[in-house]
Amino acid sequence: MKLKTSQQIKQATDLFLNKEYERSIATIEEIDLNELPLKEQAFGNLLFCHASLHVGIYDIEDELEAAYKYYRNSSDNDKYALVKYLQAWRLLSIGNHFDAREVLIESYAAYKRCEDLKGQATILNELAFTAFQLGEVTHAVRYLRDCIKLYKQLNDRPNATLISMNLALLFYSLGNLHDSKHEYAGIAKAILDQGAKNCAIYFSHHAIPYALLGEIDTAEEMIAKAVPYLDGFVREQAIYHENMGWIYLLDEEYEKAEKELLKGLKISLEIAPQSALIPQIKRRLADACLGQDREEEARRYADEALIVAEKIGEKVEIAACQRVYARLESLAGNMKKARVLFEQAIDTFALIGSRYELAATRYLAAVSGQYDNGQRQALLYTARQYFTEEKVTPYLKKIAAAFKSTPATFPFKKRQDSAPVIVAVDPRVKQLVDLAENIAPSNMSVLLTGATGTGKDLMAEYIHFCSDRRGEFVMVNCPALSEQLFESELFGHVRGAYTNANKDRGGRLAKADKGTLFLNEIGDLPLPLQAKILTAIETGRYEKVGSDQTVAVDCRIIAATNHDIEERVSEGFFRPDLFHRINEVRIDLPALDERREDMLELTRYFLGLYGVKVNGDEETLGDLTDVLAGRVWLGNIRQLKTEVKRLALIGEGDLAQMVIEASHNGESDAETLRRLLDQFDWNRRDVARALGVSEGTVRNRIRKYKISD
Repeated sequence: MKLKTSQQIKQATDLFLNKEYERSIATIEEIDLNELPLKEQAFGNLLFCHASLHVGIYDIEDELEAAYKYYRNSSDNDKYALVKYLQAWRLLSIGNHFDAREVLIESYAAYKRCEDLKGQATILNELAFTAFQLGEVTHAVRYLRDCIKLYKQLNDRPNATLISMNLALLFYSLGNLHDSKHEYAGIAKAILDQGAKNCAIYFSHHAIPYALLGEIDTAEEMIAKAVPYLDGFVREQAIYHENMGWIYLLDEEYEKAEKELLKGLKISLEIAPQSALIPQIKRRLADACLGQDREEEARRYADEALIVAEKIGEKVEIAACQRVYARLESLAGNMKKARVLFEQAIDTFALIGSRYELAATRYLAAVSGQYDNGQRQALLYTARQYFTEEKVTPYLKKIAAAFKSTPATFPFKKRQDSAPVIVAVDPRVKQLVDLAENIAPSNMSVLLTGATGTGKDLMAEYIHFCSDRRGEFVMVNCPALSEQLFESELFGHVRGAYTNANKDRGGRLAKADKGTLFLNEIGDLPLPLQAKILTAIETGRYEKVGSDQTVAVDCRIIAATNHDIEERVSEGFFRPDLFHRINEVRIDLPALDERREDMLELTRYFLGLYGVKVNGDEETLGDLTDVLAGRVWLGNIRQLKTEVKRLALIGEGDLAQMVIEASHNGESDAETLRRLLDQFDWNRRDVARALGVSEGTVRNRIRKYKISD
């Protein structure tokens, strides 16, 4: 009996290795595993689970747990790593990406312990997919790049090529269309040696970035190359028909799109009724029906797509279904419902970093007729930002037409004397000011990035000024508040909440109600506080410290940082969900050295602030500007302002004297820093104030220039 059982397990193993998964499962089911020794029981359960996952059977919790209990206490690290991988695979298949990520990391660590490079590469590929679903875009790209490196280290060119294909697919899923084209082009020769199946996948997917860019003829030529490789590969046939339908959709050939998508759907339902193919195809069928004014069918397809998408946790398709529903409600005249659904879709696409779909959704929302003019302009401007960056011609034409149909109007406040002044001659800076004015009337959160002294706080005030918000502009300087004080400062507290809390106190959020909350240097905010900020932003509600009463707040969020925020996210110092929440609109402010065209007008403006009259002496003003423009301005505009103030005081308002003083003071940044350190007796805070930079910047420069006391 034991001999027969051992032979059956060997037979099941051979069937598995030959990819005859259903026969392998059937063979194991003939065995009573409980009669076997624990080691063989564990292997039988492991084999059963592995084969089951390959054919889409996920009800294997008991068998997985039995295998896990044995291998976690054994010295068989490779089997333990495989069990963790299978656990993660099952979690991914039912849409539990968060838990799957933790299990995948455990599996990766186990593969590292047994120095199994191929196992590590497999896990990195899965981690990339998981990271994408969780919106951790930079992680996803890094995992795939590391995976490619491992396969190259193993001299496994075929798998390195296939993972490069995954990277290209990830790029166009993120909306990095030119990166995707480049990645596909890089493996064009290598893919021809990977067999018919992989060639079919390659040409089917390689067509999509061209189609998204509006290069429909090239896309059709590319996908046609997949046809000779499709025979015998059923799933690949389904992918081909789906992508062909997608291309027709992008070309607004809705009837052709529907025919191709139906072919893909029929195949997919036969081979994998619960796979990610189903919601993708059905949702695109909904789009095709919308294009033909068949709204009831569009809703039916969207309903069916959403059921599967939610079951497997396919966030892209969940958001795309929300977009379909938004368009349907818009057509039905249900303004409130349409806006909620558009905003849900926008939030999800932003969270997972799907930039093409995000921009397309913003465009569709803008032209839906459900938004006032200010919000409409903001949606169009932010969509145009992406489509301009990626040179997506069809949408750029649509957006240009939309702008022409409704000219921009800005609800500037009447108190022009209190308007923040932004000096802009440089075309790039003027474009940023234009963007700020156009997104100001919306409720979109704004992330301002740039080096210290580039004017992020001024831009934040300007956006608030250009909005129609009646409330205050309230700034929170994130690094200045300790974790203990932050909650009280932001949310307020009730009497008796802690020692010395003698009375109720409102926080900055309450003060910013109906106005704007400016979170300055948010990149320095500790992770626990990031979670609290995120909850308040997402819900629009908070609790005072010491109270269980929820308070509602309506405020616009503007955040700023001088960090490389994507790097902070990648390194785990900044929450990706908070990043996407504050990054609805991104404005990158250039350094002063990158906007030399503004030097003359900035100098003129700062002279006026400090009472120096030019009185038509443009030549002397030009001389002063030339001297100042010859320096390096590490402290940017803030440092220039401080220097003009110094010159105005020394020159007593005489422009010519100021030119002489500026010329004599032509020292290097290192010399300036050393002089000021000596002048202020190495008080770094006073030096920072004199330079117009942060104290941290002074410390960094001391290290950079190797200056010692």
